[in-house]
Amino acid sequence: RNCYPPIHAGDPEWRDYFTVNLLNLPNHYHNGGVWPFIGGLWVRYIHKLGLPDIARRELVNLAELCSQGVAARWEFNEWHHGVTGRPMGKAYQAWSAASFIKACHDLHLDPESIEHL
Repeated sequence: RNCYPPIHAGDPEWRDYFTVNLLNLPNHYHNGGVWPFIGGLWVRYIHKLGLPDIARRELVNLAELCSQGVAARWEFNEWHHGVTGRPMGKAYQAWSAASFIKACHDLHLDPESIEHL
């Protein structure tokens, strides 16, 4: 997530413009949405901390997220709903795919084998 916990209407940080295009509602977009490219950075950070088992588990979670799609599997969507995990934003985002692949590379795992861990 790139903002946690999400900001809700009535919170001091809430702004009325958060409802424009419904992008910044709680658990959406920049307000608690889940961004796969950040997930890839998170996996790599955990791995660098010397926590390979946790990094591997988080990579499996990231694979489950990235493999979801609106029209097909492995759409690498821009972001996902912060509670439901539903794919949101644009599909086939290079930064989402690249971050996942780099995390796999850093953990010395084949991206195609992640779903079977």
